[in-house]
Amino acid sequence: MSDEFNEKQRLEGDQEKSMDIAMSKLTGLGFQLKKRGDSTLKMESPGMRSSKQPPLMGAGLVSISWSGERVTLRCDYAGLNWLTSFVRLFPPALVTGIFGIQGMVLMTKIPLSDAKWIPFGVMYLGFMVLWFFLGRFMPRVFRLRTEKALHEFLNTISVCGKEQGTRG
Repeated sequence: MSDEFNEKQRLEGDQEKSMDIAMSKLTGLGFQLKKRGDSTLKMESPGMRSSKQPPLMGAGLVSISWSGERVTLRCDYAGLNWLTSFVRLFPPALVTGIFGIQGMVLMTKIPLSDAKWIPFGVMYLGFMVLWFFLGRFMPRVFRLRTEKALHEFLNTISVCGKEQGTRG
């Protein structure tokens, strides 16, 4: 997978109205305007803090340019950085903390040489192995959802310009 999204599409309709629609959609999601020119728009995502947020927020710095009958959408995936780090680090850290506290409490009651520690260790090891795989799989899912949302967004701004432009 590439570290950047970079796609072009044919623009049907009015460039200015397409630009307004793009800016409206991104501003509504909390993106900050970095630059607006005659044929360019740059906005920065606040980033994803939850998998429940719209996947378009997984984009980082979004750059949209209009050139003739083409609209180009470029962006990185920096909006996913926080969520990706959280998903990879928090669950194992939480389980390590819980098992660590439980272990300290149990050490007062059960000697370390006792076989009763084996299920405790197997559960901990099992979770860590499971999370080793899930922690790598989930960020890929977030990225694929963001990519799909970017495709849909590009389709919307390239076609909406036509729909909006023919009305007035």
